[in-house]
Amino acid sequence: MSIKISNGIVKFELVNEENKSDFLQATNEVATQTRPETLYGKTYEIKNQQQQLLLTINDQTLADGSNRPYEILIHSNKAEDYSWTTAIAQLSSALLQQGGDLARIADSLKVIFDPAGGFIDESNQQHISVLSAIGKLLESHLKSA
Repeated sequence: MSIKISNGIVKFELVNEENKSDFLQATNEVATQTRPETLYGKTYEIKNQQQQLLLTINDQTLADGSNRPYEILIHSNKAEDYSWTTAIAQLSSALLQQGGDLARIADSLKVIFDPAGGFIDESNQQHISVLSAIGKLLESHLKSA
């Protein structure tokens, strides 16, 4: 029997008898991770002359009552931003869900500059790029929590 693969292969792993049980266990653990039923979020706005971004950070309430960032969502008023905003949001969310630190994500984004020039937002604050502005908002979210 043959199977036609219509989508591109994005990852593969060779499985032999020695690591087969480890592979099956790891695959099962990933498959059983589910999004919490309830998350509490805050939405922030980044607005300049050319675009408006809405950045939502959803926090998960842990057993001890503390909150931990769980996922990030980014929406733009410009269709051409869809790919990069989705990529940043999904990669950041994946890191957070695996125990990553929001402060480290924020620090990484804050230093990214736009070679075409930054922008000044509506509150007259200078940013070296839209990504840097996102990093500053992530950092601000942590300080307010």
